[in-house]
Amino acid sequence: MQSEKHVSLPRSRREIGYRNTGLASFDLFAGLVANWSFISAVARRDLMAKYKGAFIGILWMVGTPAALALAYGFMILGVFNVRGGGQSVGATFVTLWFCVSLWQFFSESIGRSASVVSDNASLVKRSPYPLAALPPAVVLTSSIGLAVSMLLGITTQCVYIGIPPLTWLLLPLVLPSLFLITLACSYFVATLGAFSKDIRYVLPLGLTVCMLMTPVLYGSGSVPPSLRFIAEYNPLAPPFETVRAIMAGGRPVPWTALGVVTLVSFIAAVLSFAFYRSKSVEFADVL
Repeated sequence: MQSEKHVSLPRSRREIGYRNTGLASFDLFAGLVANWSFISAVARRDLMAKYKGAFIGILWMVGTPAALALAYGFMILGVFNVRGGGQSVGATFVTLWFCVSLWQFFSESIGRSASVVSDNASLVKRSPYPLAALPPAVVLTSSIGLAVSMLLGITTQCVYIGIPPLTWLLLPLVLPSLFLITLACSYFVATLGAFSKDIRYVLPLGLTVCMLMTPVLYGSGSVPPSLRFIAEYNPLAPPFETVRAIMAGGRPVPWTALGVVTLVSFIAAVLSFAFYRSKSVEFADVL
């Protein structure tokens, strides 16, 4: 029998590794640390299962964002002849590569979270299983692909274009905000997906619309003034605008906006985590 400190939902479901201290912000990150090896194992299993039987296997982690970057690059650089802040064609393409890779990480995490509960139905019905570790495992799986893709992007920059500006060293500062947004959305979508399959059909359309309204393929400076209010209220805009400014070098970086988004994303992650756990006791009943 597990000790009382491991009871996450009193009088309902016993869940190893996630304490119920009454402070969701502490429970969220303490649980991630306590279950890190378990989350890593689930992510590794999902990664192997995802590419099992594929001819080029795990290389699809790079192939997908590369193909998207080439397609979008043809449209933006070739058809519309758009350059990012006076950058060369090569530098604009690498910036596009990074932005597409970051978006691929976000959209893949959200998309897979919609079915993460039902996909692990056999584990969900096991009482001691730490259900709160499922969405983070999905995010971790997607982050591996992001890391590989960004490493290849950096290699491409250094080999074919030249040594990047020193501002590139600031790129890791953008990741916490995007990871928190992704984690918040993953917990929320996973909760909805456990009770309704409709979310799986709505998400692709929603993510496509969201990408077109976020400065992934273009800079916010290209947006007409009458429509810039969309970027002002889009929490995904500051991280991508910060990436563009950092990669270009010599441009003002919206640190204030990024800081506000990071704080809001932290609050959203805590709230969505609390919502997920409050409903997780019912997951086994709806599967």
